[in-house]
Amino acid sequence: MTVHTVVANALLLGALVQAVTTVVLWRRRRVPASVAAVSIGLFVMVFFEVGLGYHKRYWLHVPNVFFAGAGTMA
Repeated sequence: MTVHTVVANALLLGALVQAVTTVVLWRRRRVPASVAAVSIGLFVMVFFEVGLGYHKRYWLHVPNVFFAGAGTMA
C-alpha cells in the first residue's frame, strides 16, 4: 500500500465523518441544510476521486481535485 493510497483512504474517512456529523447536526437544527449538503457533496466528490484513482482514470481523477478545491473555497 502506497502513501498515496493511505492518504486517499484517510481523506475518504474524514469526509465521511464530516458528512455524518453535519447530517446529525442538521437534524438537531444546529446547522443549516446547506452545510449538510456541502459536506455530503464533498464526500461524494472524494469518493469518486478515490474510485477514479484506483481505476487509473487519471484524465478525470486529476481535474476533479481542482474542481473540489474550487468548490470548497467558494
